[in-house]
Amino acid sequence: AGAGCAPAVEPAGARGVLVTVCLPELPGVLRWLSEQPLVHFVAPHHVARPSNLLAKIITQIGEVPYGAAEQPLMWQYSPFTYLGVDGSGEVIGVGDTGLQLDSCFLFDPDSPLTEADAVRDPIMGVRVLRPKNHRKIVQYYGLRSLSDESGHGTHVTGTIVGEPIVPYENLTVVGDRGSVWTPEHARGLAPKAKIAFYDLLDNNKQGLLTPPTDLITHYLTVQYRAGARVQSDSWGYDGTFAYSDSSSQVDTFAWYHPDFLMLFAAGNNAERIKGLTSERDADGLLPGGCVSAPANAKNVLAVGATLNLVPATEGTAVEMALIDARASPAGEAAMTLEPTVSLDFGTHAPLYARPLRVVVAEPYLACQPLRNAAADVRGALVVVGRGRCNFSSKAGAVSDAGGAAMLIVNFNDAALLPGVNPRALVTPVSAVPLELGREILALLGMQLPENAEAIGASESLPRGGTAASGDGLPNVTVVVSPVAPGRPFEDVAEFSGYGPIIDGRIKPDLVAPGATLLSAYGRGPLRGVSDTCSMARLQGTSMATPVVAAAAAQVRQYFRAGYYPSGMRRRSDEYDAPSGMLVKAVLTAGAAEPTGDSALLGRRLIDVGTAGRFDGFGRVDLTRSLPLQGNLHAVQRSNLQVVDMVPIAEGDTHAYVLASSGGDVAVSLVWFDYPADVNAYAALVNDLDLVVEVTSPGEPDADGVRWPRTVSHPGNGVPGSPPDRVNTVERVVLRGVPPGARLRMTVTAASLPSAFLDPDTPQRYALAITGLHTGTLESPYNPAYRPPSPPVYPPPRQPESPPLAQAFQQV
Repeated sequence: AGAGCAPAVEPAGARGVLVTVCLPELPGVLRWLSEQPLVHFVAPHHVARPSNLLAKIITQIGEVPYGAAEQPLMWQYSPFTYLGVDGSGEVIGVGDTGLQLDSCFLFDPDSPLTEADAVRDPIMGVRVLRPKNHRKIVQYYGLRSLSDESGHGTHVTGTIVGEPIVPYENLTVVGDRGSVWTPEHARGLAPKAKIAFYDLLDNNKQGLLTPPTDLITHYLTVQYRAGARVQSDSWGYDGTFAYSDSSSQVDTFAWYHPDFLMLFAAGNNAERIKGLTSERDADGLLPGGCVSAPANAKNVLAVGATLNLVPATEGTAVEMALIDARASPAGEAAMTLEPTVSLDFGTHAPLYARPLRVVVAEPYLACQPLRNAAADVRGALVVVGRGRCNFSSKAGAVSDAGGAAMLIVNFNDAALLPGVNPRALVTPVSAVPLELGREILALLGMQLPENAEAIGASESLPRGGTAASGDGLPNVTVVVSPVAPGRPFEDVAEFSGYGPIIDGRIKPDLVAPGATLLSAYGRGPLRGVSDTCSMARLQGTSMATPVVAAAAAQVRQYFRAGYYPSGMRRRSDEYDAPSGMLVKAVLTAGAAEPTGDSALLGRRLIDVGTAGRFDGFGRVDLTRSLPLQGNLHAVQRSNLQVVDMVPIAEGDTHAYVLASSGGDVAVSLVWFDYPADVNAYAALVNDLDLVVEVTSPGEPDADGVRWPRTVSHPGNGVPGSPPDRVNTVERVVLRGVPPGARLRMTVTAASLPSAFLDPDTPQRYALAITGLHTGTLESPYNPAYRPPSPPVYPPPRQPESPPLAQAFQQV
């Protein structure tokens, strides 16, 4: 090792050691380690990257009915929350950048917390807050600090449990100029749950997270002991798509703690990896997908992101028609685009139908006062580049120069949502990906360098676009017009990580709204005084993950509080310990298949429904998963039947029978599998098979296929499909099953190597059946099953009493 650079070795829990070496020595060290007989695997150690009201409506009822966007606070649009399935009694673990406990969404006026309330953990040596009766927090484990220096952790936590203290009418809302948003609009999806928080933010400028190397001992066990049974992690290891050490660790924890469900963000890699030179398929997608570890583990629930519906207030969605004065015929639009509109800055409404000049900022990044001629900028749409300073600084430079609006060109092809406006600027701000930005700049006679991220803060762009003419620049104007939103939550967001992953497993498991989510936001030290209900809109699979985590907590509460199977709360029906497998099975069985037909990758449209590449098993929809008395959006006669924690031995087949009541039925099988070896190509160890047989002499179905039929996953309704040999979730969806048809579901243990690897731990599974069916699964592992009482034989016959008159004679 060179001067000032020495190798270091430190324990990494029971699984091995963490070796840190100097970069020049890395090839030799890797070669030497790989030759040692005691070394079982060598894998890189990564740092992690952090990867609501309408989201609540979409998740709870599966749609946004007419009028809901304008009156979203009405109870019927969030039936589970308002009918008592609101997370009460549940503890949800979150690991992220920190918490701003002074946020009005988390602050408890009866139990204000300061850093002086922290105690020192005797094992880890970190500071911990363990308030006894705090309304939101049961534990705050401060690995680095007891505050949020990013805002990311506060945002995701607010999505789950955020609940503004009242009264808040006089509190300001940071980042919303002239909007109708109030703190009530950012209320969490499970507002009565509580949080066990683990601060993972390292002291670095990149905002990177540093989860413990030993996730089992120093992270998951800490959360589990705090009472968490649902764990929400909006982070992952970027670029790690193989079954890594972190994947194996979380699978190990779930194998031994089946009552614990971990949710991980699938990652925002779909756009980040576009520049890679790896082999691509016909759609330009990466074989093996781009779902980051540990979301690619078997026993977790990986969450992807859909777009979110933004209410159609003025300026929330716009179309821009760029018109070149030299266009032929005169006035023909040279380019039409729909940029991403920031809701944290001003509205575009005052610009509608008013032609504006389009100019490029000098310097291009607008991190300094603009050098453009004042007459050119005044009243114009100013095109600026992303980088070197925050969005508010750029908007300030444009506003100070008299610009009417700002259009940001990203330095990569990812979608960009400019957010956070601490100066409360009213300049309308929108953004486009790099590919589209190059076309716009070329139209304006400007040439963008190949590496757009390397542009200096004081640099201006050189001329040279396709529209450049001599020494002059083309005269381009823009006309802005509103666009009415449709159902964007039916489309997967362009940044969301996709599958199938390397061994063919379906990932992500589920998707939920993850774009433009409004939630609590706050940064800075803990003071013990409530803030002004600051909010912000962020996007990413990081934002979608807490949406599903909240839904998972609601499913768990549904069983524990006795809502199953009737949909009404009954103490006699309480099921105290639903497994993580059951929660995952119920969510996947009831998931809605997105009706949109595309994922937006750059400017291309790709079919979402291709083998679950983008949406997994579908979009979370609690109305389809859980019958609830009083839910006006539920399909009548829709039912749920489950079995949970069922042990099974190799070669065994378990059979269950229900009857169709006429309509669609979905069956989902979930098991937590024995952990695979690190870097294993095929991660599946124990293999179970789900088969559904339908017997009916009825008429042909809509596809002309006659019943009866036998269906297995991944056939998903197609008879004769081969059994699944890669997934730990198997689902069968049957459409239009005739009434009275007999549904026979079998679960078979095709192969259980864990019987030799861990003979003391049986393989268990959960099964959930949603949709239009009747009957009860006759199994002691069904919490709703009540076995018939044994027959009570009549007592020996007694002699009849004599007639009354005879009795008197005898006396």
